[in-house]
Amino acid sequence: MYAKKHVKTIDDGSKRSVLALCDATVLGKVLEEGKVFLDLKTNAGFYNGTLVKPLQAQTMLEEALVDAHCSINAVGEKSVSCLAKALPSFKPEKTKSVQGVPHAHVYRV
Repeated sequence: MYAKKHVKTIDDGSKRSVLALCDATVLGKVLEEGKVFLDLKTNAGFYNGTLVKPLQAQTMLEEALVDAHCSINAVGEKSVSCLAKALPSFKPEKTKSVQGVPHAHVYRV
């Protein structure tokens, strides 16, 4: 899977970040189901960072969850599974899917 952390400094000098995870098997695809559209081709740059193994991804997720200003975006079976291991309150069975590909978001504001 691919992992990429985006960090932005806002006006007051604090930082906000997003950890993006995407299974390698779905990166570059366009998924559409009904009115839901997930474009992993046009937006591949958002996810296409470092190719990581599940254990590395889980470590990155655990670090992101400690940061009160880091949101998480996970797409694909492996990515969502890693999120579930890092965040026990997350229930993967309640995750939305597009064409059978699960995607989950954890927003921290």
